[in-house]
Amino acid sequence: MGHFGDCCYCAGAGHTRPIEKWILLRSGILEFEEGQSSFFCATQLAENEQAQVFGSKGSIIFEIPFNPPKDKPVKIWLFKKDKRTEIAFDTCDQYRLQVEAFSRAILERKKGALDLKDAICNMVVIEKLKESDTLGKRVEVTDSY
Repeated sequence: MGHFGDCCYCAGAGHTRPIEKWILLRSGILEFEEGQSSFFCATQLAENEQAQVFGSKGSIIFEIPFNPPKDKPVKIWLFKKDKRTEIAFDTCDQYRLQVEAFSRAILERKKGALDLKDAICNMVVIEKLKESDTLGKRVEVTDSY
């Protein structure tokens, strides 16, 4: 089970456009040996992009985590105990940085941050979330790929 970060079970629900098969809404719960992770994703709602991560000692809010604007810095807020810390990040082209890091890994023959096994495991979990939605119950995540 370690391939999936010790993910044991998952439950998913969503709404897909019937003709185009687009996923409009998706939510899921991933159960691990020591805790849970839950998420909600919508692809065609009013523009709003935010991510929040909650931990046992604090939380982080990401202002615009996936498509930051190119003309202004983005921020995260770290909450720990009763203290809030704002951290601003300079503008950048994250796609260019990803391509440069990938190219360096190839040229320098170094392992990238993620490998094919990580990608396969992510796809297995996505398929299990879809299976859970279809069956209407939680399903076990195994490394049977």
